[in-house]
Amino acid sequence: MHQPVAPSRWVRSPAQRANLRLRYLRRSPVTAAGVTPADQDLTSHFQKLDEAGIHELWEKALKRRTDDPEGAITIARTLLERTCKHILDEEQIVYPNDADLPKLWSLCSERLNLAPSQHTQQVFKAILGNCQSVVNYLGTIRNRLGDSHGQGGRPVRPRPRHAQLVVNLAGAMSTFLLTTWLEQDEQAKAEAISKAAAF
Repeated sequence: MHQPVAPSRWVRSPAQRANLRLRYLRRSPVTAAGVTPADQDLTSHFQKLDEAGIHELWEKALKRRTDDPEGAITIARTLLERTCKHILDEEQIVYPNDADLPKLWSLCSERLNLAPSQHTQQVFKAILGNCQSVVNYLGTIRNRLGDSHGQGGRPVRPRPRHAQLVVNLAGAMSTFLLTTWLEQDEQAKAEAISKAAAF
């Protein structure tokens, strides 16, 4: 015969769990407009490339995270694709018109010395390899949850938290590319000026 188990102090009623969620939301660093400090930091980077339409895509993705999670996921991938194409265009690197996101990322990473094969230290190879994996899965989750493809059978509806994860990942990966590219561009300009002054 089983002995009765004493209630654990970690077992909470539905009302207690709801109260904890409310306390978490009140303490979460999210403004009334649903914008976090991380959003603002990424926005400051994207504003530098407003002419490429990247900042506009980022703002659209942020606005749709809550009310239109599927649309936000679709825009998140478009944001990362646009970022890759902008860098490749500026660097005059030719890419196929039908190049998918993983291919675009691969071309960018090789140009910016961010490909795992370009590094010897295992920690950097692992981190950069995982970046490629994140990009690959962003495409997968967009195809499964985004609104760009008709969903047969029983459709899977993403929640705002799913959209926030995808949008923030796409924003972080785009920013990583952009800041690396801008930094290398500034270094190249500085070196060119230094060489010109030496003659």
